[in-house]
Amino acid sequence: LSGVVRWREPADPDRPEKIPGVGVEFLFADELQRERIQHLVRSLQPPVTVSASAVPFRVLLVEDNAFVQELFQFSVNCLHEEHLAATILTVRSVTDGPEAVELQAREFFDLAIVDHFLPTMNGCEVIQRFRATERGARLPILAVSVGGEEIKRLAYDCGADLFLDKPVLHTQLAGALLVLLARTWKIGSDGE
Repeated sequence: LSGVVRWREPADPDRPEKIPGVGVEFLFADELQRERIQHLVRSLQPPVTVSASAVPFRVLLVEDNAFVQELFQFSVNCLHEEHLAATILTVRSVTDGPEAVELQAREFFDLAIVDHFLPTMNGCEVIQRFRATERGARLPILAVSVGGEEIKRLAYDCGADLFLDKPVLHTQLAGALLVLLARTWKIGSDGE
């Protein structure tokens, strides 16, 4: 298997929340090899165990309605207090797609909540742009919107992991976030 280094993120002592790393693009011989390697990589990634070391937990909230933004922020805070209290929560809220894409390209996030109907660029375009990046390829993404089955299908086709119809109840949002986070953080199954 061959690869090319596409980006390097050095450690920055002035910004401890910035996670260092290297982005490598694999060069696959064919689609079958790509699928096999992707399956192998997914199976080798253990869930992150939250410890008392206060690791950062970063959420990107892409929502143009201030009231809905507050509701989602409340749900994320509740989830954090109940399941991830050992982490340091940061929620970055933006109101349009281009700002979300720019922010996601610069910063690491553990979770994204993306509304579909946004000014300038819709949520589907935002999700596709996220998925096209090294950081965004594995980012757990919850899409939310009015619009019913058509928007839901579109969101999944664009790469959303889960979809909720608006209006979203706090319990629905909390449940969806737990499902997403159980894939990458060790929560929900043993009472943590």
